Amino acid sequence: MQKPTTSGLAPAEEDERRCEIIPIHNATNAAKDQLIAMWAERTPEEAKDVLNKWDVQVTNKSDKPNQLKKLDTLNDVVRKAYLEFSERQEEPTTKAGMGVATDMEVEEMEAGNE
Repeated sequence: MQKPTTSGLAPAEEDERRCEIIPIHNATNAAKDQLIAMWAERTPEEAKDVLNKWDVQVTNKSDKPNQLKKLDTLNDVVRKAYLEFSERQEEPTTKAGMGVATDMEVEEMEAGNE
């Protein structure tokens, strides 16, 4: 329900979401809507506050604090990765690189190296 940005995670519009919630068994679309309302707009810090409450139970109690710690740095990790990815997308590629540049781009790059 989030998308990466240069500032870290941000709420994704419905058509940008990379998840799908399908109610099963006796769950209804109201339960689906409730999940979306509860989590779609939350920052990692807000999610940590909710998940850290006493009423959120986990099977392995040591998992909870370990996983919650990861939320402390999640925004920075996403921001850094997004910026690195964006910078790589702006770099010209060559036939020897990850992508294939047009012949004109290769000629221009070669001419610039002479």
